[in-house]
Amino acid sequence: MTTQKNKDTIKGLLKYILMVVAFLKATSCATTVKYLDGTLESKNGIALLENVNLNGLKHAVLMRGENIDNPILLHIHPLGIPSMCFANEEYTEDSIKEKNFLIVHYDQRGFGKTYRKHKHGKKYINTEQYIRDAEELIKYLQEKFDKQKIYLLAESWGTVIGLNLVSEHPDWFYAYIAVPQVVNVKEALSDAYDFSLSEAKSDNNEDAISELEKYGKPTPELSGKKLNKSIGKLGKWMDYYNMKRYNGQDMTGYFFASLWKSPEYSMLDFVSTLNGIGKTAAVLNEELIKTDLSKEINEIRVPTYFIIGEYDLYLKDSKKYFDKLNADNKHWIPIKNAGHMVRGEQNQIFSDLLYNVILPETLTVGE
Repeated sequence: MTTQKNKDTIKGLLKYILMVVAFLKATSCATTVKYLDGTLESKNGIALLENVNLNGLKHAVLMRGENIDNPILLHIHPLGIPSMCFANEEYTEDSIKEKNFLIVHYDQRGFGKTYRKHKHGKKYINTEQYIRDAEELIKYLQEKFDKQKIYLLAESWGTVIGLNLVSEHPDWFYAYIAVPQVVNVKEALSDAYDFSLSEAKSDNNEDAISELEKYGKPTPELSGKKLNKSIGKLGKWMDYYNMKRYNGQDMTGYFFASLWKSPEYSMLDFVSTLNGIGKTAAVLNEELIKTDLSKEINEIRVPTYFIIGEYDLYLKDSKKYFDKLNADNKHWIPIKNAGHMVRGEQNQIFSDLLYNVILPETLTVGE
């Protein structure tokens, strides 16, 4: 029989263990898991976490692959959510990825590890700057590994950067993979707001109705705190009601868990990542709400794959753009039982597409 004294002892022990774990993570040096000495992977591959200077600012860059002769796959992460924090799960549970590609993740300015080590002024937090930073990174990778072409995988907000890159430099890429392609941010958020408010009213959810109506629909006319509050409340309720449609996974919890256990991130990196999400995204929101790529880019000369969850609230906007996009080699790929974060929700399906469809269809095209 468990006594109250025993319960208190167990609670005290668990608290002590958590404190020790937190201390060890806070004081440890973040690194990436190396390949075992003496293996072919250690001889032919790369497992490197380093800082790379891009336009005067050092960015945290992770490069991993079992053979550096494989094609490069560069990730451009969503707004505030560094893809690097998911790398550990990929190379421990999805080793086929590193068998086929040289994987590159980087934390963009104002986010993740790059945010902690290097502060930046607001004048450098804009889409044009992010495009140029990515451009510099690709040049760095081309020179370092002696490769002309790479694969570009962009997610959510990262597709705003990605689409500009493939439009400007089609000769740099084997293929462009957008998950999903963001186009007209105002229109997509408007649709998401209408959906969320309608669902809240059908559900008689007074809290949701009150918050959505109080802060209103995100529009370019809003600015500063009002815009960020509007986007924040919309994000809260659109995720809530959208996941109910298909019993979706809580991707916020998945992100926090991945970030916490990632060896590439120390405790200080963990904290700075959370700070960057709030502070840097708040600056970018005022520009993003005015973004409409359909008015800027109407032609792509790179094999293009739009991968999107069937429950993604950006689907309508993305499909309308895809249908009008002038591209010789374009593919619309909806994923069942997934919302906005396809790679996290349906990772096996996504991986199969990447390795068994996109790679064999495009590698010879690009050579």
